[in-house]
Amino acid sequence: MSNAVSTKLNYWVDWWLNELVSIYEACTYALAKQACLVTVGGNNELTISNRENLNRGKLKIVLPEKRVMYREIILPDSAAGNIEKILEFEFNKYFPVAVSDVVYASTTSPLGSSKTSVQVWAVKRDYLERVLEAIETSCNVAIKHYSLADGTGKEYLQAKRSRNAVSRKTSRNTVYDRLYRLVIPVLIITCLSIPVYKMQMYIDEAQQNISRLEQDAGELIKVRNEILVIEDRLNNLIKRKNARYKVTQIWAQLSDILKNQAEVARVTYKNNKIHIQGKARSVERIIKQFEANDMFSKISIDAPVRNIRNSNYETMKISLAVNSEIK
Repeated sequence: MSNAVSTKLNYWVDWWLNELVSIYEACTYALAKQACLVTVGGNNELTISNRENLNRGKLKIVLPEKRVMYREIILPDSAAGNIEKILEFEFNKYFPVAVSDVVYASTTSPLGSSKTSVQVWAVKRDYLERVLEAIETSCNVAIKHYSLADGTGKEYLQAKRSRNAVSRKTSRNTVYDRLYRLVIPVLIITCLSIPVYKMQMYIDEAQQNISRLEQDAGELIKVRNEILVIEDRLNNLIKRKNARYKVTQIWAQLSDILKNQAEVARVTYKNNKIHIQGKARSVERIIKQFEANDMFSKISIDAPVRNIRNSNYETMKISLAVNSEIK
């Protein structure tokens, strides 16, 4: 058997097996009246109940409160329809993390007076992935769907694992070996009926959609392409925006370094350059702290340092540059 034929055969066998697993999960999901509930403790210990329902696709996770970020945002009613775009563009305005590094969900409710309340929950993606991997290791399963809930069991976020995460887990267990041993008799019949029938349905539906779009779309295709160009520009703008420190971050670092050490008379910030004037207990000590901070560079003293008569202070006139933010 040639390599091309063998590769094609493996592809179809893999596709058929995935279809069988989907059918099995759909049938058994309805039988599970309660979700498998996993409570994650403060030290990341897992408490699992209804473990048998995990294989039926129902998984609800309760995380420690400190791991869940929550904000309520008040927006005009006119903005509520674009909440996803608003959150993606200004996510780090509301949370101290990039939107690409979290899994999040939001709900909206009207407040009256043309205002809408947007409630947003977010969990860091890498932490959540570690929790899911710990559950998979403990229960020897591959998790595809899950939901997050609060201490009362109320769900606030439903999500689906990425294909890469599911593939990594599936490749480490023996689910396919077990399927081969258990369902080979049924596999022959099923492979000749349900998957092929479903594939034909998908092909027919796709062809109908293509024909309808080609006939009716007209200028819509052109508009879609223009929207894609605008969206690409917007994504580039978001990347440039996220690549720089915010004024609040800069001011927080300045305050942390200068508090109890200096009295500032004037601060200017222009073209990524900060100028500070005032008096300090030790200008040398402040310079060293700025040099040790990754946010700043090119620290320089703009005027001679002199002791101020009848005080423990020195004159301070320094300047420094703000580095690009390190993600």
